[in-house]
Amino acid sequence: MPANTSNRNDFEAVKAMIRGVNKHIIEVVNTNNEYFEKAILFVNPDKADSGRSEIMHVARDYLGSMGQPAGKKRSARSIALGLLRLALVFALGVAVTAAMFYYFG
Repeated sequence: MPANTSNRNDFEAVKAMIRGVNKHIIEVVNTNNEYFEKAILFVNPDKADSGRSEIMHVARDYLGSMGQPAGKKRSARSIALGLLRLALVFALGVAVTAAMFYYFG
């Protein structure tokens, strides 16, 4: 690879010999993910002639669709507090509705 990569895109198409077979490879050096610093995608041979810009666009879309790793699971306490808040809002709505029927009904 060339030493001057300052103007290069984060995605670089590379041809490499893998087990004696010529493959088209996309090396993603900036994944925008705190867990992964690099990703390597092997281009389907049927789509290798699609053009560099189209392959790069599909690679970005594919990696973007993967999203961030899932966060922590909610604790039982957090779930219970959420349900309590929901019940309180529901009770407040019922009380307001009952008061309106009592005064205006």
